[in-house]
Amino acid sequence: MGPSYLSSDSLVLRPLQPQDAKASAGWYRSPFPVSPPRAGTLLTEMHTAAWGQQAPLILAIVERHNQDIVGAVEMSNPRARTASISITTALTLGLTDADRLGANVIPILIPWLRDELEMMSITLPLASDQTASAMAAEAQGMTMAVRLREHVGRPGTRVDLLFYQLLGAPWSIPPQTSEPRHA
Repeated sequence: MGPSYLSSDSLVLRPLQPQDAKASAGWYRSPFPVSPPRAGTLLTEMHTAAWGQQAPLILAIVERHNQDIVGAVEMSNPRARTASISITTALTLGLTDADRLGANVIPILIPWLRDELEMMSITLPLASDQTASAMAAEAQGMTMAVRLREHVGRPGTRVDLLFYQLLGAPWSIPPQTSEPRHA
């Protein structure tokens, strides 16, 4: 059972645990696998700080029906109140399944960062071919702020890297009116 506030019908986001070392192919952010002993060392090092004080903060993406770790969410500096996040998917997922997973994680993650952690800003990089994830980000109120041309390598081609951003409500500036103000 995972936390109800970081879950959906199919996924749970939860902190990494020592026993997750053997499932490092699901959460470790690298194109190369890491051995379970090395992953165990990394997890031990992560758990020396209090939860939420680690940098980066990593949450496992767990499938609810079989408890498999299929990815991870990484937040670069959780104490700064500016969330720069990335979604990593298991090495076994293809591009389409990874995009679908991202699209399912974003509606869980963004409201938590915005409403519960009260982040001032949230930044999420997505490859331009992650259309389902981009639509999920836009549905959460995020806007595409930056485009890096042909930044992401794909088999046989390159695609743009898009940075989606969202400002927390207290830090948003309301649209200006075109009417002049009278003193």
